[in-house]
Amino acid sequence: MKVLLATWGSRGDFHPFLSLALELQKRGHQVTMGANPYWAQECQQRGIRFVATETFVSPEVIFDFPEILSHQKMGVTALDLFVKHFFAPQLDLTVEVLSREAQQHDLLIAHHFVLAAPVVVAKTAIPFVTVTLAPGVIRSRYTAPAGAYHQPFSGTIGEWLNNFFWKWGEKWCQKTVRPTLDLFYQRQGLPPHSNYLFGAWSDQLVLQLYSEHFASNPSDYPPHFHQTGFCFKEEEAALSSELSFFLSSGEKPWLFTLGTVAIYEAGDFYREAVASVAGSSERAVLLIGREENRPENLPKNLIAVLYAPHEKLMPYCKGVIHQCGIGGVGQAMRAGIPSVACPYAFDQPNNAMRLEGLGIAVVLKRNRRTANDFRNAFRKLERIGAFERAREIGVKVRSENGVQRACEMIEKQKTPWRTTGL
Repeated sequence: MKVLLATWGSRGDFHPFLSLALELQKRGHQVTMGANPYWAQECQQRGIRFVATETFVSPEVIFDFPEILSHQKMGVTALDLFVKHFFAPQLDLTVEVLSREAQQHDLLIAHHFVLAAPVVVAKTAIPFVTVTLAPGVIRSRYTAPAGAYHQPFSGTIGEWLNNFFWKWGEKWCQKTVRPTLDLFYQRQGLPPHSNYLFGAWSDQLVLQLYSEHFASNPSDYPPHFHQTGFCFKEEEAALSSELSFFLSSGEKPWLFTLGTVAIYEAGDFYREAVASVAGSSERAVLLIGREENRPENLPKNLIAVLYAPHEKLMPYCKGVIHQCGIGGVGQAMRAGIPSVACPYAFDQPNNAMRLEGLGIAVVLKRNRRTANDFRNAFRKLERIGAFERAREIGVKVRSENGVQRACEMIEKQKTPWRTTGL
């Protein structure tokens, strides 16, 4: 089978697709990855054919649009910026490249935010799988949407409230994207869609690449939505000798990290991290991402490094203080450690609230991330039994093989995928 994968976004969006590509290739399928040229080298180094479906965009673009990390209107402000400055300029190029590639492939597997994918399907009739990486984008009367800083409500009235928040969010999202996407569909000779963001997904198979131990599917999800477990991409890079020595030289440290996007809007995060453990018996590792985030005059119980693979570092840590991107969430759960959740935008608030609901996290909002707030959160994790609970969940997550499960579901559909015979 010839499989065309299409994704977008940051490392947390790209790596699950890379893990899928590697596993499909291992199982004898021919694979092409379509994405931002930023990821071309990482694919090519692993023998995966790559096509650019966008013009080059670096994560540093956040400097030009800091509001992307805003939580205004439950994330709708950030969505508006994405649509105007990132989605809209790329849509026609993405359709052109994917439509051309679709003629030589049997199946398209696309991230749910590759908004051009449904147009490609309409123009080429290629079979289509949608991939979603986090639960906060799938509507349910039993859950809260991605931008919500609250647990879902329960009972009859609670279900009504949940549904209200979903409808409100979808209304504002549609209002944001409709002018741009109506014109896009018109240029492509297609009628407008009723729900571009959440209704233009595959009606054959939707793969949810996250663990049921993070978020189990409620009863009102469609039957072709299937959870696989997290799809981890194993890093080849080892921990540096300096970091390895630090980890082996004392008690397990706290890990402070902001992933690959929020590092560009770190503010006082790392300075407050230093203050939270300085002068105490606690230790900490700071994953700073860029030199500009490196605090000066670190005490001996802290170390700051630009980068280290989460899956190799987190098992040696006591807990992690992070922005709750889905990649970091999965790695923390696999490592069996609790979180101090410091979400910014996108799916992060919902991810954070779900961790809190599992009893393995304390959530700190944007205005509550001082050294004292961090110390209070550490103590609260102890009080609520988060460490033991995280270890129990970690055993379950490590027993899953999300990428293998996803590939099996792709291969075992009752309706055979179209074959090109090429």
